[in-house]
Amino acid sequence: MSTGAVRQARPGQPEGERGGLRTALAGLTTRGRSFLAAGVAAAVCAYVLGQSDLLRVGLLLAVLPLVCATVLYRTRYRVAGSRRLSPA
Repeated sequence: MSTGAVRQARPGQPEGERGGLRTALAGLTTRGRSFLAAGVAAAVCAYVLGQSDLLRVGLLLAVLPLVCATVLYRTRYRVAGSRRLSPA
């Protein structure tokens, strides 16, 4: 995951809309993105084949990382750190 520059807010833009869905999806781990891709692929294949059980599993796999990303984005979890050096 790369760390980019912090986006500046435009004057009329509310606090909650600065990153949006793109920021939330960028916050997914490799496993989360893989779950999303596997869920979409399984749902498409199940729809084409007419398998309702596989369709439910595919939709669950696709929705689960999106729900997690949305919850984490809304909690505004921020990590801060500081460096301090004390003499021995």
